[in-house]
Amino acid sequence: MLYTKDLNAIAIITKEKSYSYTEFLSLVEIYSQHFNGKNYEKVAMYSENRMEWIAAFYAGWKNNCIVVTIDYMASIDDVSYILNDCQPELIFTSNGLKDSIEEIKKKIEYTPDILFLDNTTTDQEITITEWKKPKDLNDTAVIIYTSGTTGNPKGVMLSYINILSNIS
Repeated sequence: MLYTKDLNAIAIITKEKSYSYTEFLSLVEIYSQHFNGKNYEKVAMYSENRMEWIAAFYAGWKNNCIVVTIDYMASIDDVSYILNDCQPELIFTSNGLKDSIEEIKKKIEYTPDILFLDNTTTDQEITITEWKKPKDLNDTAVIIYTSGTTGNPKGVMLSYINILSNIS
């Protein structure tokens, strides 16, 4: 499901680099490899803003997962609460948050897989595979937690329809 026929066109521009659709979709494929043989239903994004965050987010969607976004500046207690509340089976994070992850692991009541974005590479040839749209656009696409100003953070579930409506 691509909206351009020119895979060499620029898809994303960061402070460091411009990424073509080919480069971006290749990164999505690299992160998608971590889903092989797994039955993940939810994945969490707990990292600074960076290109790998975007690619891992889309890898979650490509693999039919609900993606839970977590502010990397949130307190250890808030991150632990969010993880215990929604229990994603996989957490994408960064080397810069290793110390925080170690503290969080002591406070969560289950054992998710943790993947450090900085350490993901592939020796394999990357083939960009077709991306199928979700079977039901009313399914939850993402859970975004509030800041918890009136207590613990609360998860807001957005469907694909919600997101497409905002785009329109």
